Amino acid sequence: MLKNKPGLLLFDLGGVLMDFSGVRDLPALMRTPLTEAEVRGKWASCSSIQYFESGKIAAGRFAERFVKEWDLVPSPEVFLLEFRTWVRDFFPGARELLSTLKGTFRLACLSNSNPVHWEDNAKRFEMDTLFEKALSSHQMGCLKPDPEIFLKALSLLRAEPAEVVFFDDSAANVIGARQIGMDAFQVSGVEELRACLQDLGFISTGR
Repeated sequence: MLKNKPGLLLFDLGGVLMDFSGVRDLPALMRTPLTEAEVRGKWASCSSIQYFESGKIAAGRFAERFVKEWDLVPSPEVFLLEFRTWVRDFFPGARELLSTLKGTFRLACLSNSNPVHWEDNAKRFEMDTLFEKALSSHQMGCLKPDPEIFLKALSLLRAEPAEVVFFDDSAANVIGARQIGMDAFQVSGVEELRACLQDLGFISTGR
């Protein structure tokens, strides 16, 4: 049960509402390919990703570091072109689900992202029509699951932790949100998200 009735729903993007193909596409670029599970594990502790997604290095420097860190075949310039394509699109049904929620709840998103992907997100997907605010880690100078990013997000959204319910596919990020007093749930993909929203009573089972 929730502690309070929420006014704002806060969503992760990649893995919840959108298809991010990096963990699937990366092994094909490696001299010694890893499994998808191994890629996910290494990605979580990848220093070049962490610097880039917290806004501390530019795209060119990120590509140089990433190619070296992962022992990739492509040059940094070619890799960056591939990297740009990794944010695919919203999962089927994601936009419709957000439309169902809009009007009843305030909607916002909070993503660990970077200037390359975020620029594409803004242009291709019209984030400002879907969310009251679309927030990226590279703009905020810190990453999920650091509680600091959730506090900054709440300040920008003018919301208290008790007013917000957060959805993310990462258990660590869910824990980070809960540490500052938000209700938070781990979901992967639109169907799990829809089921969670139904369990919470935010949408009916017939929608």
